[in-house]
Amino acid sequence: MASALSGGEVSSRAARRAKAWGLFGVLVVLVLAVASCGGNDENPGAAAASTSAASPSQTSLDGCITAAEATLLRFPGADGEISAAVFGDGQVGVVVSNTIIGRVCDWLPWARELADRGYRVMLFDYSILMPTTDLPAAVDPFAKDTVEAAGKLQQMGVQKVVLVGGSVGGLSVLRAGLDPKAGADGIVCLSASGSTEITESVAGVQVPVLFVAARDDLAAFQLSDELYGAATGAQSRKLVLLDGALHADKLLQPTAPTKSRVETEILAFLEAL
Repeated sequence: MASALSGGEVSSRAARRAKAWGLFGVLVVLVLAVASCGGNDENPGAAAASTSAASPSQTSLDGCITAAEATLLRFPGADGEISAAVFGDGQVGVVVSNTIIGRVCDWLPWARELADRGYRVMLFDYSILMPTTDLPAAVDPFAKDTVEAAGKLQQMGVQKVVLVGGSVGGLSVLRAGLDPKAGADGIVCLSASGSTEITESVAGVQVPVLFVAARDDLAAFQLSDELYGAATGAQSRKLVLLDGALHADKLLQPTAPTKSRVETEILAFLEAL
């Protein structure tokens, strides 16, 4: 069961926040340790994270997207080259900013669905190597890459751009939304995680914002609540809370119990712009 909270209904959870962030730190260490060993329980065949230095060929991206189904691009980013795939040819563009250890393949089923609905969707690999210790340090370069990706979609002819990000990518789209070069018309932040330092600047976001998080995904739940409360300058804002502990792209996987609700909320958000 999911719920949407208004500004007056979201209460402070300061007492629980410290505990949640302590747990998040432990989880980050565990996840990074697994990544450094080359393992990924949820994606056992994954050979590299989206922020790896591996360069896709001209005919494929990350081994799961081919030139037969998407337009493959390369363009400058914050610290090197961004590799991207664009699906569809709609006038509303959706830029998807990945999690810190995910792969573009994680978002592929949903990207295809959005393209089938008439949207133009870009999945991209960040231009920098994944930071191993400083998660907050990833936000700025990820945001800069997101701005470049949004600009590329505009060059391709889209009339509106929506930034969608998961986990640390969720913080990155909020920061990218502050840059006029991104031309963002809306922002969707899924399972915001990584740093509270961005909270103050979120007040400067002026476009509509949709926050989504699962209650048992504790750090993301707490931070999404905090960011929602801080986004006072947004044209509109909504916080959707879900049961369970699924995180970021996992909320939109084909078999996820949260997929229908999250997809419905995002589609309604897109259609309202």
